[in-house]
Amino acid sequence: MTSTNEPLWLFDLDGTIIDVNSFPLWVSAMLTSRVSVSLRAAAALAARKVLRQSHIDFKRRLQRLWAEAAPTGAADRALGALLERLMSHVRPSLETLLDDVRHERVDAVLTTAAAAEYALPLARQLGFRHAIATPPGGKTDAPDNVGQAKRDRTLAYLTAQGWAARPRILFTDHLDDLPLIRECQSLLWFGTPADYGMLRGELPGLETIAARELAADETYGWVETRTRRQGAACT
Repeated sequence: MTSTNEPLWLFDLDGTIIDVNSFPLWVSAMLTSRVSVSLRAAAALAARKVLRQSHIDFKRRLQRLWAEAAPTGAADRALGALLERLMSHVRPSLETLLDDVRHERVDAVLTTAAAAEYALPLARQLGFRHAIATPPGGKTDAPDNVGQAKRDRTLAYLTAQGWAARPRILFTDHLDDLPLIRECQSLLWFGTPADYGMLRGELPGLETIAARELAADETYGWVETRTRRQGAACT
C-alpha cells in the first residue's frame, strides 16, 4: 500500500514505455482488418498524404472508422494483435518498475497522446489502473492529449484522485511534454541527447537523468531513491 506522501509516477507511452511509435502500428492494424474497414483506412491514409491532412484530423478519422468496425468484431480482432505487438516493444529497463505498478506498490498514471481505442486497453495490460489518452470516438471538439492539454488533463485527473499535492516523477521522451515536465520534481528522459541538453539548460532546477541507455537496475535504483527521498520530505 502506498503512502499519500509518496511521489506519483507519470508515464508517457510512445518512445518511453515502448521503444516505438504506436500510431503507425495502429494504422497497420486498421489496414489489415476487415476488408471494408481496411479499404477506408487506406483511403484515409491517402488523404493524409495527398491532401496533407493534419495528424490529429487523420487520427480522428481512424477513430471513427474503428468505432464503425466495433460491432462487426473486426476491431476486437485487430486490437488483440496490436496489443500483442506493442507489448513486445516494452523497454526491458522498465520491467521492474512496471511490476511495481502492476502490483500497486506505487500510484502511477499512464498519460499519452495515443488514441484511447487502443491506449487504454494497453494500459490495463501493462498493469495501470489510471490512464489518460486522446479521447475515443474522433470527435472534432476532443483535444489531442499533447502539450498544454496533456498537462491540464493530467493535473485535473490527479486532483480528482486527491493527489494534487503529491510530488511527481515523470517518464517521457518528447519536448511536447515540456508543460507537464515543468509540473514535476524529477524526470527520466528517454529522448535524444540534444533535447536532454536543452532541457537541462532550460530547467536547471529539475532533477533529471538520461535514461534511454540505463540498465534495469540503474533505472529502478534512481527512481526508488527519489521516491523514498521525496516521500520522506513530504511527511
